[in-house]
Amino acid sequence: MITELLKFEFIYQRKLFALPAAIVLFFLSGFQIGGQAFAPDLVDYNAPYQISYFTSLFTLGAVFAIMFFVINGLLRDSTHRMQEIIFSTGVKKHQFFISRFTGVFLFSLLAVSPLLLGMISGTLIVDLDPERLAPISPTLYFWNWLVFVLPNVFICSAFIFTVGLLSKNRMSIYASAVLIYVLYFVCSFYFNSPVFAGSTPTHTLNLKLAALADPFGISAFMEQSQYLTPLQKNSVWVSLTGNFLLNRLLWIAISFSILGIAYRLFSFRTLNQKKQKATDEIKTQEEITKHIVYQPVSPSGFGQRAVWHSFFAQTKIGISQLLKSLPCQAILAFITFIICSEFYSTLVEGGSYSQSLYPVTSILAGSNNAAIFIFGLLLIVFYSGEWVWRERDEGFHLILDATPASNASFFWSKASVLLCIPFLFISLEISIAIVFQFLLDYAHIDF
Repeated sequence: MITELLKFEFIYQRKLFALPAAIVLFFLSGFQIGGQAFAPDLVDYNAPYQISYFTSLFTLGAVFAIMFFVINGLLRDSTHRMQEIIFSTGVKKHQFFISRFTGVFLFSLLAVSPLLLGMISGTLIVDLDPERLAPISPTLYFWNWLVFVLPNVFICSAFIFTVGLLSKNRMSIYASAVLIYVLYFVCSFYFNSPVFAGSTPTHTLNLKLAALADPFGISAFMEQSQYLTPLQKNSVWVSLTGNFLLNRLLWIAISFSILGIAYRLFSFRTLNQKKQKATDEIKTQEEITKHIVYQPVSPSGFGQRAVWHSFFAQTKIGISQLLKSLPCQAILAFITFIICSEFYSTLVEGGSYSQSLYPVTSILAGSNNAAIFIFGLLLIVFYSGEWVWRERDEGFHLILDATPASNASFFWSKASVLLCIPFLFISLEISIAIVFQFLLDYAHIDF
């Protein structure tokens, strides 16, 4: 039975647009990496260190691919109203669980793996300096796939799949993907991960803690390679020893534990209470509409002025929903903490080399560009997938489509709300920077 269910998963998932789109995206990302000719002095462009560094770093993007495969794998039953039928068949709980998770994991792995093929292609096709190129070693790329891509995809798949299975909610799946990034960047900020290369020097003990706490293994790799010379980076592979081995084993064990908890808590049936509640709601609606007589109304006066009124009204509602949503508030609070910590570390504690700096605008303006870009992008991705189809997901699209409102007003109102996100983050950083300037008695503000 599991074999038949897996065959169906493969047939279903491979027909979706998400798979070829993710494959192309990761391949092009790898091609850009392989052909960009970026490496420190005396280090080959395709040195083992460079391959491990970029492979580990770009597996962070696997979260987005996994998120879509989990949504397609778990929510399609409720979306197409097939949940009761499936739960009433001879499919057992363990068969359902294994087939759905295996489908999500394998297709996520298939989507992310072209990253390494793209790196090889970029190195071979782009005209790079031959003196900075080492011979292509397929075994080296396979080894990095084995120690980075495979476990990272499994770890992220286990966490996001568990959230989706227990919640059966699209927003919860999006939130779990964002939570993985937030937890990673917390570790990055405090333990000098390569994403925050401008962090202050890290104590050896903190780096060891980060090596174990980083689910993607990036900090463990950096801890293992921190004392390599440029010539050693051209020949030494990342090895499954020390804290790097402990990191891989620890997070794989945590992932299996999460899956075990999900299997234990998952109920393979539909609760009768929910059915009764839905039936009562239908009866109530029928009683309300029984005595209402339909009177058709011809819309009139819906011109350009009304289009603008509709656009501004929908934009206002969208911005209000954005600011009131819990994920947005959580990310704003976190980015505020990151910005304040960065400003405090640079201005009060003296930065990386204990230098004394004035809080001039030119220093503060570019201190948090990486954090703003990363978390702004996360929030845009988080809401774009949800808001575009919100009316259809909630069954409100039939009423909305029957109104005389213009399609342009709907489109541009949603786009305007998404465009407000980067302006919100930038305005937040500017406000915090001005506060720091006043607190440190430096009133020379260059707006």
